[in-house]
Amino acid sequence: MNLAATDDPSSLRPENLPAPRRGERFRVLFVTGYSLGFRTLASQFEQYTAQRDDVEAVHLRLQLPPRLEWAGKVLARARGWDLAGWRRLRLWAAHLPGVIARHTPPDRFDAAILTTQGIALGMRRVKAAFGLPYAVYIDTTAAQYARDLGGSRIPEQLCVRADGRVFGDADLIAGMSRWSLDSVRDDYGVPESKLLVVRNSVPVPASITPRPESAAGAPVRLAIVGNGWIRKGGDRLLRWHQERWKDRAELHVFGADVPIDRSLTGVVWHGRVEHARLVNELLPSMDIFVLPTRNDMSPWAVVEAAGRGLPVVSSRLGAIHEIVDHGRTGFLCSPTDDGEYIRAIESLMADPMLRRSMGQAAHRHMLAEFSPDGNYGRLIDRMRAIASAAGPGRSSGAAHAGTASGR
Repeated sequence: MNLAATDDPSSLRPENLPAPRRGERFRVLFVTGYSLGFRTLASQFEQYTAQRDDVEAVHLRLQLPPRLEWAGKVLARARGWDLAGWRRLRLWAAHLPGVIARHTPPDRFDAAILTTQGIALGMRRVKAAFGLPYAVYIDTTAAQYARDLGGSRIPEQLCVRADGRVFGDADLIAGMSRWSLDSVRDDYGVPESKLLVVRNSVPVPASITPRPESAAGAPVRLAIVGNGWIRKGGDRLLRWHQERWKDRAELHVFGADVPIDRSLTGVVWHGRVEHARLVNELLPSMDIFVLPTRNDMSPWAVVEAAGRGLPVVSSRLGAIHEIVDHGRTGFLCSPTDDGEYIRAIESLMADPMLRRSMGQAAHRHMLAEFSPDGNYGRLIDRMRAIASAAGPGRSSGAAHAGTASGR
């Protein structure tokens, strides 16, 4: 069984859910905030669990209802001081328990996995009532975001406290990176025994076909993928290309919200592309992947490009250093240093053998560290062990809430 509901949880009919009486298969509820890169994550969870005969999975891909989404919007005139993040946490805390109770009765599941802690504050009420063990899957923490990624420190403290409550109550904190889990341990006092690295993973082919040698004088193909054009640094890459490489490199731009200008030389505007075609056909035809992002944690696009054998040039921030091994699978640059980026890109443009060796190393790194079997399998198996230890009288699980708190 592998059921999913995107925007309307009522599409999950009781007769299609796991039966009240438990069987031998592990029954897990995935609840994912359905926005940005987490759409990709929800899809990967569904694809992976569909392959597991020992798992019954139900997937809730949730968005706040429009009236609540509006209430959580950032106020333009008070940006950074309007507590938008805190308001969204409180809205989710009020919304989530009712959705779960109405559409996915907790007593039909052995465990739940929620992404991210931003939607999980209300799960404490579910666990208190039903003892349902749960994990939260995170990309960063509020403390880390404020310190390392430019969040507003004073308003963010309310979110830091909320993180602490969720981390204390959850049975497991899974992190997309070691970087994120170090913050859970060091900033929130959560013991290492409750932490598990589960990298954001996509299927990676066992082997890649070497790119044919380009004809003499053929343009090098640079690629960038990502919505959020300015945040991802697309404007910078476009400027570098037009100023320096437009006559000797093609810039391929993928993304739905890109400001297209077809008058520019040497730029191929792909717009929104079906995901399977992007990763299986278009990315493998590129030479270099560039993401000069200004603010990111563990970007999916970098994982996908590296998995298809592309050398990657990206920013030295967040957990990108765990995806790109600087000097071996690509280059990491200061997010504010145009010169460092230009030198890295030009070194790859000038050296086909370097591109090939780094691309092959990137592919091997993805196979070893970013496979769904290794990562999502580890998460499910760890939650199975936690649920098994809780036993049939799991309603007592509420007594263990609050073992760690935010500082």
